Amino acid sequence: MNFKAIGIVVVMAIVGGGLIGMVKLPTVPLPINTILGVLIILIGGIVGPVYWLIELKMLAPEAYIFERCRKKDLPVLLDIEIGSNKGELVPGEKDKGKGPIFTYKDDEDLKLDPAYLHNTEAINLGNGLYMYQYATSQYLPLSPKNVLGLNTCKRIARECFPELDFLNDRDLMGFIKMDRTALAENVATVLEKYDPEWSDGSKVKTEEVMNAIIELQDRCSKTPIDTHLPMALTAAFAMNPVTHQSQDLAGAWAILKKLADLDAWKKFNIMIYAMAFVMVIGVLAFAIFVLTM
Repeated sequence: MNFKAIGIVVVMAIVGGGLIGMVKLPTVPLPINTILGVLIILIGGIVGPVYWLIELKMLAPEAYIFERCRKKDLPVLLDIEIGSNKGELVPGEKDKGKGPIFTYKDDEDLKLDPAYLHNTEAINLGNGLYMYQYATSQYLPLSPKNVLGLNTCKRIARECFPELDFLNDRDLMGFIKMDRTALAENVATVLEKYDPEWSDGSKVKTEEVMNAIIELQDRCSKTPIDTHLPMALTAAFAMNPVTHQSQDLAGAWAILKKLADLDAWKKFNIMIYAMAFVMVIGVLAFAIFVLTM
């Protein structure tokens, strides 16, 4: 439905009706019921669409966002506030149509395009429309595949790896996804924080936790969430809404730093060109002054 076209038609009908009313036309005797019928049809033809558009704007503002995104081939962003569980739909627009950052007006909380981070899947709404779901500060998997994947990984960890019992679910999922080059430092940090012990009073060692995490990652990457469905590790971290682990944030930081460096270099080049222009003008002015002496 092209709402702009409907609006234009309504405006043209109103303007046209006003212009016709200003023009003197020959009088034709008509029955009163014919006049009333024509008036009712005209009023209904104008008031009805206008009322429908106003009601649509009030009750279904998402329709305009979906139309805009389909026309411009943009994703829809569902931004969910964790505390209030309030969601907001916005078009996934980017500055100059490219780059890793989604931007939209009246919101300083910039969103990173998940395609630059990991294997995040968009929700396919049909007819070329896709949606990314964002949340803040914690896991909030909304799709059934995410839930099944995370629950499967959690079940494997809790049933098969007692070395990891001291970890809460959030830390556990972070380690399942973590790059192995970052394991040693992060394992040492959580061991220092929780200081876990075995039932006999001995301390849980770093090597025990690291080996358990590596084996858990391998187990999750080979265990499907159900028959003919993705492996648990893949399903769990095709994250919707997008949540950022430390390695994701490191990758995002590298991207943003590169963009900032490019922007600074462009501004530096502009300053150089501006200074060169000023110097050329100064030399020409001095030359003219000398020649006219």
